[in-house]
Amino acid sequence: MLDSKKSKIISLVLLGVIVVASILVFVIPPLLTEKFDEELIIYNWADYMDLTILDDFAEYYEEKTGKSLKITYTNFDTNETMLTEIIRGDSNIDLICPSEYAIEKLLRSGVLEKLDFSVVEEYETLFVETNLNKDITDKIGTVFSAIPTPDGEVNMNDYFIPYMWGTLGILYNTNYISEEQIEEAGWGILWNETNIPEIEGKILVKDSIRDTYAATVLYLKETEKLPSGYENMNIEQLINCTDEALVEAAEVALKEQKKHLKGYEVDFGKDDMVNEIALVDLAWSGDAMYAIEEAMDDDGNSYLSYYVPEIGSNIWFDGWVMPENANNKLAAYLFMNYLCRPDIAMYNTLEIGYSAAVDNSVYFTEDETDPNYEYALDAVDAWLECYEIETVDEYYDEFFLDERRYPEVTDNLGMMQDFGDKNESIVEMWERVKAHGEKGNWTLLIIIIAVIVACCGIAAGLIVWKFKKPPKARKVE
Repeated sequence: MLDSKKSKIISLVLLGVIVVASILVFVIPPLLTEKFDEELIIYNWADYMDLTILDDFAEYYEEKTGKSLKITYTNFDTNETMLTEIIRGDSNIDLICPSEYAIEKLLRSGVLEKLDFSVVEEYETLFVETNLNKDITDKIGTVFSAIPTPDGEVNMNDYFIPYMWGTLGILYNTNYISEEQIEEAGWGILWNETNIPEIEGKILVKDSIRDTYAATVLYLKETEKLPSGYENMNIEQLINCTDEALVEAAEVALKEQKKHLKGYEVDFGKDDMVNEIALVDLAWSGDAMYAIEEAMDDDGNSYLSYYVPEIGSNIWFDGWVMPENANNKLAAYLFMNYLCRPDIAMYNTLEIGYSAAVDNSVYFTEDETDPNYEYALDAVDAWLECYEIETVDEYYDEFFLDERRYPEVTDNLGMMQDFGDKNESIVEMWERVKAHGEKGNWTLLIIIIAVIVACCGIAAGLIVWKFKKPPKARKVE
């Protein structure tokens, strides 16, 4: 009887523990989780924003609208990754930051919202209308003025807000490559045309067919190796040409390049250059400037530098677009406008190394009635503090007049456009290039299969031997 009572007590105690544990696990956490009125979902490149801005914007949004905001921020590594996800329609996203040719492809697919910032006017000054660099919007408006979409031809400027911009070029280590050598080699440095022993096997190029293809056809142009009939193409025509003859010539050059490379990268190249694991990198200007500053000594000298070959290069723009199925369009509009404020644009530039698409003049307005004025003061203060300088004149030329950071928009800088229905064949060419000469994996696979077959043979032999073996004689007492 006593044992029965003890059992009941123990059972009740265990039941109580289970109930309390269930409350702790299933009931309390949801009560402690912060509730938000709205959510903004952003899809951006990695390392492409000062992330403190997200919390600041959430506070700003609540102040302007009276609604709390949760920001979900995710990353993609290439335009192609992002395009597959967005065009397929699998994702619920409010804002995306693609490159210009990817925006063109999204427009052709009919998945983007035409922007109308009139909804912002009751909350804030329209910085998107006054602060953007006109050279950028003019270039976009010229090249992408008549994009065919399911609803007719459109101008890209009506569908995106520029965010960052720059060039494609070569980040190199000045301890091993002189200025004269890089100027002589141009794009050929990615093939070690100057035969510098130290850089052999320490060259990186982008694991991005668009950037690597552009560098390759420009290399063919500067070395006079273009197929007949392509010599007179301008830079923009050349980097966007998908003719079979040019693609074949690029494939041959890329396969030849492989024996000189350390490998392909998207994000880690700047770190490998800073750590001198690699000595040459096909780089975007923002990554290059970030790496150059990371490699600076206390006197401001860096063992890294950035060069855009004289023959020409790609000038690129990344910008914000809104999918038609975006859920929080008001927050998306306010966020795009917020990024065009002088202080926010400067914070981003200082954090990631890329050049914001706002015009540099907005940082230095002296008109106290200008809506930019207070924000511009904050922007300049942040800039001075970052470089530990006392006055604007002290570092103005080195920063704002540095063509590596703020290049002149000239004709020898071409913009990438959508490859259209030729994109798949270009990607297939790129896969052939990356697989070229990769025999090690097949050898390993053959060895593994041989070992498995041998093991199976041994096991089968043992089984046969065991069953064929005569039974052991029984011992007779």
